[in-house]
Amino acid sequence: MKVYYKLEDTEYDDTALSKLATSSITMVLKYWKYRTMWDLRSLEAEIDESGGIIIIEQSGRTHLRGFPRELNDKIIEVLKAADQC
Repeated sequence: MKVYYKLEDTEYDDTALSKLATSSITMVLKYWKYRTMWDLRSLEAEIDESGGIIIIEQSGRTHLRGFPRELNDKIIEVLKAADQC
């Protein structure tokens, strides 16, 4: 399953605080990535077969690329149900 996260370019200086902020954001994005993969485990075979990718932005928005319409709808349904828990 191809799930990626996108860290936005930020204008941080090279201080310890900015490095901590970048590390914190990266940790949250990794959490969202693995949570998304866990939520979609029931569709993993279909997702792998289709060759599409899932991109999670720093804002938390999820983009689906290259999936057939039917699978795209299934993924959206699963992710919406997971957010309601």
